[in-house]
Amino acid sequence: MTCFWDGIISSLEMDDLKILGLDQRPSPKLLAFSLKKINKKTCSITWENMKLSENQLAENHIHISDYTSESINGGYLCSVCDPFLCLLCEILKCNVTHFYLNNPMRYKFPNSMRTIEFKSDRGHFWKK
Repeated sequence: MTCFWDGIISSLEMDDLKILGLDQRPSPKLLAFSLKKINKKTCSITWENMKLSENQLAENHIHISDYTSESINGGYLCSVCDPFLCLLCEILKCNVTHFYLNNPMRYKFPNSMRTIEFKSDRGHFWKK
C-alpha cells in the first residue's frame, strides 16, 4: 500500500519535480529517498496557525531521517501533524491542507498562493 506516496506524487507539478531534484514522476520509493535527501527543519511553516516547537522540529527531522523506504509497500501511517507533509510544505513553499475524516489540518508557508489538498480516512490517503 503506497497510497500516501501516490497521493503526493499525483499532486506534484513539473516545477515541484525540479525542486525535488527529479526529472520525471518518481516511484514511491524514489520520492521517499528524495525527501530524505532534502530533509531539513521546517522552521518557516505553521500547522493550524501555530509555529512548531523546537522539539517538534527536531522530532520531525529525525522521523524523516530514520524512515526506511524498504517498508514503503507496507503502508505509511500519516500523523496529524505529519513530518513529511511539513517538509513538503517547506520545500515547495506551498500550503497543504489534509482532510482527515473531513477534518481539515492546515500547514502554511508564509505568503504562499498555492495550496495542495489531500484527503484520508482510517486506511487510505489521496490527492483531493
